[in-house]
Amino acid sequence: MGGDEFVIMLEGIKSRENAENVANRIQNDLKVPFTIEGYEIFVTASIGIAISSVEYGNAEELLRDTDTMQVVASIIELCQKMGKSIVAEGIETRDQLKLLEELRCSFGQGFLFSKPLDEAAITELINDCR
Repeated sequence: MGGDEFVIMLEGIKSRENAENVANRIQNDLKVPFTIEGYEIFVTASIGIAISSVEYGNAEELLRDTDTMQVVASIIELCQKMGKSIVAEGIETRDQLKLLEELRCSFGQGFLFSKPLDEAAITELINDCR
């Protein structure tokens, strides 16, 4: 982690919504400026949330995913502001899909939807959709 990053680990969080409520409270508290030598200082923060599960072997993996999701959320937000569609690739789990839907990602593809198809299967799929 860089010098301007920190981690808050919470116990007893029952859902992503509980974690988001904590993050919102932190964001609201940071809106209040503080004064140093007569200058008002405003602080902002980008907060990434990762919920621990048995999928994580250690804290480093959890932190990596938190950093990754902050980047993903920033890219999606930037594309939305530019009026561009977004395609998320490599969606493998329903949790990944849910998170991308919450971030309002436009489109997605990955093993969750279909295994890779050969040319004949793709041709058949396209013909069936016509």
